[in-house]
Amino acid sequence: MKNKLKLSLFASILLASSVYGVDGQIEIVKKITTSSFEATEKTATSSVEIYTKQDIQKSKATNLYQFLNEQTSIITMPSYGNPFTQKLDLRGYSLINGYENIVVNVDGRRMNNIDLSSQLLSSISLNNIEKIEILKGNGSVEYGDGATAGVINIITKKKSNNYIKTYYGNNITKYGILNLNHYTNGFIINAMTDYYSTNGVKKDDRYSKNKSIYIKYFPIYGLELRAKRTSSKMKTKYPKSLTLDEFNNDIKKDKGFTTQIFNSYVTSLSTTYKINYDMTLDIDFNNENKLSQYVGYSPYNYDYKSFKTKLKI
Repeated sequence: MKNKLKLSLFASILLASSVYGVDGQIEIVKKITTSSFEATEKTATSSVEIYTKQDIQKSKATNLYQFLNEQTSIITMPSYGNPFTQKLDLRGYSLINGYENIVVNVDGRRMNNIDLSSQLLSSISLNNIEKIEILKGNGSVEYGDGATAGVINIITKKKSNNYIKTYYGNNITKYGILNLNHYTNGFIINAMTDYYSTNGVKKDDRYSKNKSIYIKYFPIYGLELRAKRTSSKMKTKYPKSLTLDEFNNDIKKDKGFTTQIFNSYVTSLSTTYKINYDMTLDIDFNNENKLSQYVGYSPYNYDYKSFKTKLKI
């Protein structure tokens, strides 16, 4: 009994030493940057998961859905077989409509759709992400309706090195990304393009193309002007559903395909002005034009505009 007590006491000391610093204070590892009120893992009022670009690189994930599903508490599943528009679940709200209870923000731009379709996360290149924050719990007060389960905040890289990456795999799967940066006095310019395509296991070929250009300008001290333009084009062909008997008899049975097209064009204009040592003003405007179409049916066009101001004191 005494040995067990000593072992428990030793384990408690080890645990305390890993959580607390040398001065007895909890060590602050990561900050929550996209909240209206800046917080840390210690001061946040809800459960938080934070993943950095280093975490993303170590995961070896090839896309954002794969990273969320394998490395976080988020569960993803292709929507009706479409891998580019996967459904999300957080805190057990189900994969049927759980995504309706999650707000997804990318650099402050809300990704939720007015037609209740799932968020188009395939338009975000995993290589271009700086940090992912998952805030669990009701965030409706700060983030609006649809945040009952929580919030996924995605912060993209504002600058990075010049690089090119590519790979080739089974089923004629191809991927390539090109990232270019230019720095000069008062200007930062970043341009990125990536391409993914595959023939699929059942000849359900699909492709995805993303492009972006991002400009930051510092005309005077304390003033930052930003402009960003992104475009995403996706086309996927996925097999129609099988009955249980058909699945058991021949999983590769061909009952035809459904072809779907997604196009998204986003223009973002924003500024940050440091009024004085204690006050900072942020202004953000975003406009997204999106096309969704099942081939053979009429297309759906959406135009999303958002405007946000924030005064930090």
